[in-house]
Amino acid sequence: MNYLLIFFLFIISFVNSEENYVRISIVPEYEQNLVTVLISVNQIDKEKGEFSFSLPNNTDSSYVIKKNDDGGLSFNSINYFIDNNIKWLNIPFYQNESAFMILTNKYQDMFKRTFNYQLSFSKNISQLDIEIQEPLMAKDFLYSGFSGAISIDSHGQKTHRESIFDLAENEIMDISLEYFNDSGTTTKLELNKILKLNNENKKNNNLNFKNDKKKVKRYKLYILETLIALFLIIIFVTIILHRNYYNIIICNKCGYNIKMKDLFCSKCGEKR
Repeated sequence: MNYLLIFFLFIISFVNSEENYVRISIVPEYEQNLVTVLISVNQIDKEKGEFSFSLPNNTDSSYVIKKNDDGGLSFNSINYFIDNNIKWLNIPFYQNESAFMILTNKYQDMFKRTFNYQLSFSKNISQLDIEIQEPLMAKDFLYSGFSGAISIDSHGQKTHRESIFDLAENEIMDISLEYFNDSGTTTKLELNKILKLNNENKKNNNLNFKNDKKKVKRYKLYILETLIALFLIIIFVTIILHRNYYNIIICNKCGYNIKMKDLFCSKCGEKR
């Protein structure tokens, strides 16, 4: 199950000893066309009995996440109950720290996505850290229920995050979001496209670098060839001039140059 990666990122920052500290991460359409909600609860006031929290309106299934002896994670199905048309999960009083994964029903309609969560707790919450991950393929993304700071990762995915303190027992946070998914894809598929494109660009850059190196070497070769040709021309001309110089004599009468093979001066007719 590929939610392990999401949960790993979710759980590593869950370090807080506050009584009834809760962290919630709402992740629309990461791997499937549904919403995943990850919830961590740190419960210390054992004497007050069970602790319950509500689930999203269109919850399909819920799982408790446990750490195995080998360090891995397991996802075990857990039943929810319905009270006043709201779905709830119970956390037994003996569990200090608990983690859950909630899956909603898959989207059936094309393009437009909506999600609503009437979030409530059966006890006072000292601190609630809540975040919504904006899908990479989302258009006209809107959410309500809190006003979070925005962070953007290296792939351009936005996360809206806020910390809320002293949330009263049974107080309701009405969290909603909506956006358009015209392609019908998921964040994971979009991430794969980005990584593939980055790898292709990296390969192309490496190929261009190699080609540039070849061009530089070939340019140097052209210069060397030109210099060699020029040197050979100079030697050839020198030899010609040298030969012509030693095959010429000067006329004793007029001073005109006479070739060695000529018996008379071509200018004045004097015999050499």
